[in-house]
Amino acid sequence: TQAETIMTESALRYELVRTMIAWCGGKKGGKEHKEIVSLYNSVLPHPRGYAMTMEAPYCAPTVSAAAVKAGIADRTVFECSCAELIAQAKAKGWWIEADSYAPKPADLCLYDWQDSGKGDNLGAPDHVGMVIACGDNGFTVAEGNMSGGAIGFRFMARDGQYIRGFIAPNYAAMCEAEGTGRHGDPPLQDKNERVKYYAHPD
Repeated sequence: TQAETIMTESALRYELVRTMIAWCGGKKGGKEHKEIVSLYNSVLPHPRGYAMTMEAPYCAPTVSAAAVKAGIADRTVFECSCAELIAQAKAKGWWIEADSYAPKPADLCLYDWQDSGKGDNLGAPDHVGMVIACGDNGFTVAEGNMSGGAIGFRFMARDGQYIRGFIAPNYAAMCEAEGTGRHGDPPLQDKNERVKYYAHPD
């Protein structure tokens, strides 16, 4: 039989990004939101014993649900609370405090809406999304629970106001871990598809 190859870091990042993009355009109470809540609640035991409801804020559950769909929920940060995501990331050595960090696709961006824009923001986190595209001047984030409960996109300038910090999971280590069950690169029907998702036109 042909030897199986463990999924590459690039392919894993791509899979997470593609999931987030597929959910964008969804609304609170819609099929995308229902899928996110179902995926999040499928992981037992629930973090801190809390099961998600359709009424609860769902930005952190959205990025967590993407991890469930990629099969890595047990290897990455997984929570319904932004503060708890940061705590988990710090414990794993994945938290990046610098607002000026240049993120990669599938990194997580945390926000603080009370940020004054002066100096490095050290406030409490209010929101989170997943970076889906990066450029020289900024990056695009896909997020659940945006204004009105929508799932959509946000462009952020590098070192911009409201950035609380970043979570940079070690996806390479996840791919190398024995028993991940993730194999091969995803098929690309369009040779430009990877560029479409990974490069932001500055």
